[in-house]
Amino acid sequence: MILDLSFNITINGEKLPSVNETSDKSLAPQHAMYELGNVIPRIVWTLATSDSSLPFLFTKVDLKDGYWRMCVNAKDAWNFAYVLPKLSESEPTRLVIPDALQMGWSESPPFFCAATETARDVAIATVQATDQLPSHPLESIMMNSPAVRNLPRHCSNLQFIRLLEVYIDDFIGIIQARSVEELRRFTRAILHAIYEVFPPPELTGSTMGPPVSEKKLSQEGLWETRKEILGWTFDGIQRTIELAPEKCEKLRQTILDAVQYSRKNPKRYIPIKDFERLHGKLQFATVSLAVGKPLMGTLDRALKFARRRKSPHVIISEEVRSALLDWRYIIKLIGKRPTFCDELVPTLPTYQGFVDASKWGVGGVWFSGTKNLPPIVWFLKWPKEVQHRLVTDDNPHGDITIAELELFGVFLQWLVLEQAVAAEDLERKLVAIWCDNLPAVAWLYKMRNSGSKFAARILRAFAIRLQH
Repeated sequence: MILDLSFNITINGEKLPSVNETSDKSLAPQHAMYELGNVIPRIVWTLATSDSSLPFLFTKVDLKDGYWRMCVNAKDAWNFAYVLPKLSESEPTRLVIPDALQMGWSESPPFFCAATETARDVAIATVQATDQLPSHPLESIMMNSPAVRNLPRHCSNLQFIRLLEVYIDDFIGIIQARSVEELRRFTRAILHAIYEVFPPPELTGSTMGPPVSEKKLSQEGLWETRKEILGWTFDGIQRTIELAPEKCEKLRQTILDAVQYSRKNPKRYIPIKDFERLHGKLQFATVSLAVGKPLMGTLDRALKFARRRKSPHVIISEEVRSALLDWRYIIKLIGKRPTFCDELVPTLPTYQGFVDASKWGVGGVWFSGTKNLPPIVWFLKWPKEVQHRLVTDDNPHGDITIAELELFGVFLQWLVLEQAVAAEDLERKLVAIWCDNLPAVAWLYKMRNSGSKFAARILRAFAIRLQH
């Protein structure tokens, strides 16, 4: 309440820039934050591509009061100085000079992440270079779980798969442990590395307490085969990622509220802040969906349009409303069935084919991949209405491009395969469809389009079929 580093002070009618506005971002280690968005994808990849005969164990070690453990030298501390408010005019003026990294400073995250990333690197280097590590007072808490007690005591001459990620102040450990001995060594490496970079009070003389809370460690730090990590529940036996049912239901209700709000409102709009909040939650949900991004295209366009006009509201058109209802349906499917990690990682195609479109029509071929398939050839002539609306040199005022027809051809190619093989032959399988139109390939590669209304619709339809 007292210290706000985004606050502008006014002196003699002149508005002075805030601390955040005058900060030189180029001096902060921004690279320390580059990998935050890759934490969950790397966990998914590890679970999807490893030996399926052994379970994975997870742990999450949270750093307590992390920012306050980052010391600021005496010279730099003056950048954060502020005047302590007085209870009366007779009191002397007091300056507060913080000697720790400030919570409200815009450049605090990269400095803090540089420290936690360093702790991660120390842990990995330690576990790779050292066979025997001294015990740590907190290791017994993390090792006290049924999953650990079921492991054999010793194991030799075997490769261990382990991964240590850090997301701001959360250290996330993953290991395909084959013995208690190996798991304990990894546990000690994590704890010792944290304590080396963020020393305990017996070394610093601080009254803050140790960097890792025993209470929180006993709640979240135990090695388990099933654990919630950054909002997602991972299963190390089934190799799945899922959003908790209660979170799915809450998100579905938020979508319904947005749609109903716009229906009751004759102008059909909602505040842009509410829409941005909903957009962020849906963007988060795409993590466990191989086909989640196409469903964002229509919402991206609506948000982009509102921002370009600097409007305080987002218009909920029939197109946007339909996209939101699609999302509500997909969230229902997510809540009923966890996503297998191997569905989110490319593999060799089970079936493969080519498709091409022209002004006349569209056609394609299907043939075998890793699974045998008698060759299929199909073609379809476009209705005259579509041909007349195609943009060409002779018809520059059309509203359908050849790229959109090519994209629709890929969708039809998929529908042909759906009819040709059994549903179980497509479940958790990857297929390859080749197309020679660059825009269509780009849209499919990104599985997202915010510029073409028709492309966004096709991708949405494609996403729902693939999710089925």
